Amino acid sequence: MVYTNQMQIYIKQLASRILFTMSDKHEAIANASNFLFQLMHTNYGPDILIPSFIDCLEQGNLIRIKAGALEVLNMLIKEAKKYFEVKENVKTCTKKTAQLINDNFSNKKIVLPALGVLLALRDKSYDISISTILSLPEPQLTKIKALASEYASDLDENIASFEVSQCEPVVEIKKLKPRVKKKENNTDKNIVHRTPSKVQVEEEIKVHPIKKADRNIMIKVIDKGISNKYSTPISKPKTELEQLNELLVIDKSYTENEVNLILDLLAKVIEINNEKVYWKKMMLKTLRFLFLNTIFTTNEHIQMRGLQILERLVYSHIELLSPHLNELLESIARAYTLPKKAWETLTNINEYIADKYSRKEIIPSLIEMAVNTEPPLLQAFIRCIAAVVNTGGSCDSFIDELINFLYVVSLFNNIDDKA
Repeated sequence: MVYTNQMQIYIKQLASRILFTMSDKHEAIANASNFLFQLMHTNYGPDILIPSFIDCLEQGNLIRIKAGALEVLNMLIKEAKKYFEVKENVKTCTKKTAQLINDNFSNKKIVLPALGVLLALRDKSYDISISTILSLPEPQLTKIKALASEYASDLDENIASFEVSQCEPVVEIKKLKPRVKKKENNTDKNIVHRTPSKVQVEEEIKVHPIKKADRNIMIKVIDKGISNKYSTPISKPKTELEQLNELLVIDKSYTENEVNLILDLLAKVIEINNEKVYWKKMMLKTLRFLFLNTIFTTNEHIQMRGLQILERLVYSHIELLSPHLNELLESIARAYTLPKKAWETLTNINEYIADKYSRKEIIPSLIEMAVNTEPPLLQAFIRCIAAVVNTGGSCDSFIDELINFLYVVSLFNNIDDKA
């Protein structure tokens, strides 16, 4: 961008206008706004842009601008490096987001991305963000807890556990009486108590005969070192990963309650990195469950939860995705048929994948899949390819293949304006 230093003073004025036009029904206007935002993002970075978009949370009654600001902040907060090192910045953003939830409690267009912002702030500065939430006025805190319980169970657990940790236990101090040392009996002083051996037990039985059945039981007890002949072995409870592995079955149809149960388990164990053997066994089952039973469903709440879990899964276990990379890429591309609010999460996932795996490998694979599709699925593949291209770096290794693909697509499908 030319004259970037001079343009910086206009960021605040530009921010609200960009947010207003990003979701314009005219695609050309929406694309232009997105392009301008990308230029600002590239030249200034998240730390400079964040304050202006936080201010947009207080833009009168314009829900469109507030919802857009929350979605943009969700992305910028994750990328920020210095802005949230200042405690007051974390507190301010948390409080403004909470106020927005309080004022628009029944509007999912606001509360869902607002929960996403609170989650991003939690990941950026756990103690400050959660303590700020707990310091909110009771009506605001009650609403946030209710929404977190329904839509973000991990945030609900964070708030509850932090609240418990802040409650110091009351210790009753009693005056202790001086301990009187018991006199030792010299006759017992040198006696050492030992568990009787099997031979001793048998000798005792000869002196005091007992029934044959009881004798066998006593000897078995001594052999096993068990003090109580009625003791029973205690089975080890299954870990949450083991439970999850049993619940996940490829191509199985689940009820809504079962889906929510599995998502809750995934939310708890998704970042466990010391169980690579389990994750290798479960990766394909987990990916197919997320796409078939959450992301490609009509339930908006489950759909968004599935996308969030998928993003955390890819981020935490990116190195285990190699055997399933093509299937994952195709599913992500198909997911670009979802409403636009899902695209940001999909783009974040693409960025994680592009950071780990070569774009020279990813883009040709996507192109090969795309040439066999037709609109509107074809447009979804183009959006996915564009998202991977925009992750940065040189395009020299695949530029010819990309241009040929776009030319053929525009020629035979008459969608050159989409390309």
